[in-house]
Formats: sequence, C-alpha cells, structure tokens
Amino acid sequence: MALADGVNWGNGARVAAQCAVQGSIDYLNSAIFGTQHSTTTTGVFISLVRSFWEAHAYIMEMNGALTTLTVIVILPLSKHNNKKAVFCANVGDSFGYVYSKINGVREITEGSHDVNSMRDMRDALGALGPVNGTNQPEMSNFTLSFTTAEEGDIVFITSDGVSDNFDPVVGKFAEPVIIRQDDEPSSSQSISRVQPLDMNKPVEPQSQLVVKTHNKNSRKLAPKPKSADIGKECTVESPTNNALAKDNLSKKTRGIYMRSKTFIEPRQRTTVNRVLISHLPLVTGKQRHQLTLLRIFDLLTYGIDGAMRPSTTAKQLCQLLIDFATCITSAKRKLLEQRELYYKTIVDKDGKRKEIPYNKQQQKIARKRMTDEKTFSSLPGKLDHATIVAYTVGRGRTFEETNL
Repeated sequence: MALADGVNWGNGARVAAQCAVQGSIDYLNSAIFGTQHSTTTTGVFISLVRSFWEAHAYIMEMNGALTTLTVIVILPLSKHNNKKAVFCANVGDSFGYVYSKINGVREITEGSHDVNSMRDMRDALGALGPVNGTNQPEMSNFTLSFTTAEEGDIVFITSDGVSDNFDPVVGKFAEPVIIRQDDEPSSSQSISRVQPLDMNKPVEPQSQLVVKTHNKNSRKLAPKPKSADIGKECTVESPTNNALAKDNLSKKTRGIYMRSKTFIEPRQRTTVNRVLISHLPLVTGKQRHQLTLLRIFDLLTYGIDGAMRPSTTAKQLCQLLIDFATCITSAKRKLLEQRELYYKTIVDKDGKRKEIPYNKQQQKIARKRMTDEKTFSSLPGKLDHATIVAYTVGRGRTFEETNL
C-alpha cells in the first residue's frame, strides 16, 4: 500500500501524488508479485528503492510538482505463520504505524525524522519531483524500515494532516520547551541547547523550534543496485524494528537534521506579536513524539468519547482518525467559513441590503488576514490534507515461494 501527499497546493502537487502512487505500485506488483519475484528481505528492499525511482520518473514525465511518498509491503514469514514482515520505504512527512491492541501504537518510520528535536511542521523533510527546478528529488530523509506484525494488528499510513493533529502542542494542551541560542554557531549547522523555561521571567519573542539551516548536501537517490545482490538470503529471528532500535543509540551518534529544500518559508509579518506565557506543561521533542503515539492509541482503543471498544478493522481505524482530525480543526474551519470573508454587504439606492461576492484575490487576502490573527493561531488543530490508508493483518493464504 502507498500514500502520497502533494507538497503545497495546486494541480502540480495533485499530479505528483497520483504519479508517485501509480508508479511505485505498478513496479512493486511486477517486482515482488510477478514471475521473477523477490524471495528475500534484501530483494524486497531493493525493489522498494527501485519503486521510488519509477515514481520519480513518472512524476517528471507527467510534469508534476513535489510530493511525499510512503510505501509499505506486508509479506508472510517462513517460520512464523502468525506473523508478517512489514517493509517500509518513505520520503517526506507521511508516516507509517502499526496498531496492536496489546502493544499499543508504534511508528515504523521513526528513523526518518529526529524525535528528540522540535520538528518544524512547515518542513516536508523531503519529496519526490523537481526540487528547486532541477530534475533531482529531495531525499534527505529517505528511510527504509522493517518490523513485524501479528494477526489482528492494523498497519496504516497517514498524511501529516492527520498525524500532526495528535501532537500535544498542535492540540494546545502543552507547550514546547523554549530553545535558547547562547552562542553563535561556527558552521552552517545550528546546534541548540535546551534550557528549562522560567515562568517568572519574561520571554523575548523568538522561535520555539530548533533552528534548521539549508541542506546543500542532501542525499540523492542511490544508483540502482546490482542484480547480484538480490540473491542474498536473509532470515528474521525475532520481531525487531530498525527504526525503533535507534533509541538505543547515544545522542552523540545521532546526526543533526537540517532543513530540507522543501521547507515552506512563512510570510514576514509587519508586526511582532508579544509572546504570552501560558501555564501549560512543557514538553521536549521526544515527549511530544511519545504523547502523539499515546493519543493515537487512546483514540483507537476508547474512541473520541471514551466509550467505544478497540478498533478491529482498518475501516474503523480510518473513520476514527478522520473524525478526530475533523473535530479538532472544527473551530479553525468555522472561522475560515465565515460568510464575511467571501461576500461584502452593501446598501443599494433603494435602501436594500445585498451581498456582492469578493473576487478570488480579495477572498485570499481576507482569509490570510484571518489566519494571521492571534485568535486563529490560539485554536487547536492543523488544517491540511487528511489522508489515511490502512490494512488489517490476517492469516490469509501462504505460498512457500514467497515466504521470507
């Protein structure tokens, strides 16, 4: 299964997302399930990498713009009839998860972003398509991940319009730890030191996110591997998650994540808003990530009102996540749907009041003025494309030649 989320808006992003899904799935159908299919974990990962090549090539052929892409392949394991191998490849900020009624929710794509830092949600992290007008994609966070799932687990992918709404800071019941810059960085990489916030001391206006700089040396797609590598046999002894295993690494070994070329620069404001100190709890980057997973698990287990049974099907999971994203963003949507933003009321010569619609540019200016107000930014939720694809792991039929 695959999910692509076009970067920004417009027809170009839509075309890019459609091409990415079709290009990758068409290739995987023949590479993994065709006559000369892969029979090892190495072969499956090679096929996933090549599917991203095909997706990018199709985007360029159809003159598409930029898009994220996450692809997950679920296959049976040779020595574990009740477990499945879950292979994942992703670029961008569309993340993959596994929901288990026993073990909770875990993120498969955790290795594609630094959970210890405050992620800037305006940054797509990476994308397929012509970045900066070139023919090369932005692959700075391209990641291959592996885990296992048991019968009854639900594997799902969400766009950032869904997953970010579970973030405690986006939900407005926590505040990020303020990042203070004590010294000027000596290189192009900006390193931030996290200090506790003194609630009795005034806070000067500054960014609350880890400073990211432009990454001029971002990774490009690796060349296609040789076919001789496909024959290597790989066995899976125990359920492990390569992405989650990175928590065991020391902080010194973690790379510094840079701003990708898909970063969306905010519009410069003409006035400086005063930073108000709230009495909400402060959370670090890692705590934000952990709370996000806990909130997803709580929703899928108890529902929005806390009176439901755990989700047992992919359809129930998708419905719950969409309902939650709709509810948490309802206040912002109501503000943007006000009739005054789209129609102007005038009085004609007969003294009657009537409405005249604004043109497209006037509507855009009115909406922008609304989103720049402090009232709008204080409301919970993030308005963005909300897309989910999910699959319930079942026993199914087992074919000896496709077991891994």
